[in-house]
Amino acid sequence: MDLVIKKAVAYLRVSDPKQVENFSLGNQEDLILKKAQLEGYKIVRTFREEGESAKSLNRTELKELIKFCTVKENKISAIFIYKYDRLNRNSLEFMMLRQMFAKLGISLISATEVSGSTPEVMFVQNLLSAFSEFENTVKSQRVQQGM
Repeated sequence: MDLVIKKAVAYLRVSDPKQVENFSLGNQEDLILKKAQLEGYKIVRTFREEGESAKSLNRTELKELIKFCTVKENKISAIFIYKYDRLNRNSLEFMMLRQMFAKLGISLISATEVSGSTPEVMFVQNLLSAFSEFENTVKSQRVQQGM
């Protein structure tokens, strides 16, 4: 009997180049690998976004991840992230990404937050995404006011 291996990718991101040198990316990766193993997935590729903000979809590794996942031969069935805000800090763009991946049969799985495709989980994901956007906007305002 052949076992079906569920293939997945990991997406890691830090927004400040200074964070690349500390433990943040390593901690994200460790938790993602543990979660993937627990869920029965094999991580076949890791995308590391080093020092790019999640305010925009225009990120090198995110674009590579999207391209990789849309190739049917890669047979990706999940994207593992540390937290949803690692993927995006704009609510509308987060929902667009989630919908695009869902149409491809790809689940978004957080190592630290609720995951799934039930209406309840999607509602919580929307709340988390909205909070991330709010938090990011407040931080930006404070920086501007301090200038």
